[in-house]
Amino acid sequence: MELGVVVGIAAISIMTLIAVLMGIVAAVSTVSGIDTRDNEGD
Repeated sequence: MELGVVVGIAAISIMTLIAVLMGIVAAVSTVSGIDTRDNEGD
């Protein structure tokens, strides 16, 4: 029982971390994309 709970918490934590990392990467990519377009526009 305890092992299952630990594994479950670990899985949720990993999934949360991956989701946060993907969100950060997406945000950085969006900012970089806007930055690049802005520079090209000028």
